[in-house]
Amino acid sequence: MDLRLLDNQQATNHSQYGVEITFIEFIPANWCHKYWISLANMEASRVNSEGDANDGVELHVTNSTMLSTEPVMKMRERLQALKGLQMKTSDLESQFFKELHALERRYSTDFSKLYEKRNDIIQGVRSPEDPEIAEEDEVLKDIALKMSGSEQPGVPSFWLTVFRHSCTLNDMMRPFDEPILYHLEDIKIEYMENPMGFRLNFQFSPNPFFKNKVLTKEYHINSVPNPFKHDSEIYKCLGCKIDWLPNKDVTLKIGKKRQRHRTSGSVRTIERVVKNDSFFNFFDPPVVPDDPKIEVKDEVHIRLATDYEIGQYFRTRIIPHAFLYFSGQVPEMDDNYQDIETETSEESSSDSEED
Repeated sequence: MDLRLLDNQQATNHSQYGVEITFIEFIPANWCHKYWISLANMEASRVNSEGDANDGVELHVTNSTMLSTEPVMKMRERLQALKGLQMKTSDLESQFFKELHALERRYSTDFSKLYEKRNDIIQGVRSPEDPEIAEEDEVLKDIALKMSGSEQPGVPSFWLTVFRHSCTLNDMMRPFDEPILYHLEDIKIEYMENPMGFRLNFQFSPNPFFKNKVLTKEYHINSVPNPFKHDSEIYKCLGCKIDWLPNKDVTLKIGKKRQRHRTSGSVRTIERVVKNDSFFNFFDPPVVPDDPKIEVKDEVHIRLATDYEIGQYFRTRIIPHAFLYFSGQVPEMDDNYQDIETETSEESSSDSEED
């Protein structure tokens, strides 16, 4: 049978098992691929149903037939080359992150010395030395005037003020968290070599809320090359157990729920313990199983990614620039936007009047 799409056009005839198939060369390659297989299978189906003499062999044309053609083979080579280059890029990225992490570990000692001096002044352990004193500005004069009434040594409420002046941390914090964060003395960072990652240490003074002196948050970073990731990947984060004193756990609350009896219709109210929004949920991250065969839900991946962003925020912005947050001299993203609620309301009212 001659499967011609158009008369008087240049075509190439292919014959298989006595079936003649016409391949139209002037049609674009992607169209030819679809029509060639479709028409060939239609004819093969007809031949099989009519019981033509095929010696028991059924006709069927698949993608594997087309994959062997020269244009497709060349395209496959191009795509495989691009994949190979992507894998080499991933290997180079992995090496970059390893060396970057090693560089951060090397410099962490020098940074830690400066942070220790900063903390000594904040806690009132020592008085500032002349070489440490920078030029005063109007902002610092105003802050000093407001805090001059405090008789406490050092700089009281330093880290609590940092939290208040950070849009990100202020959103995580609740009013009942503030009395606890008042006792936060310092936040330190510790870089780990194996596994590759870092640990955040939140140091607290003795307080009436929990027994811990230090609350920790640990992040493990994947150093294995992965062509499907464009950045260093956090694959695990570990929190810590907070030893809350009786009735002081701000991460839990008593919730009330009304229930109706199915037969009598009577209503009762029951109480149960439920999760409560609090900054201290930061120390209770999502758990990722060690077994890679266990599927992790997308929700957990999203929570893990968000948690990692907060950890990076502490590491790269809050800890090194704590004084600038304390003094309110760090412009954050939210400060770049102005409130236009009034204008929007006026536009809405004018639109409704037109309707």
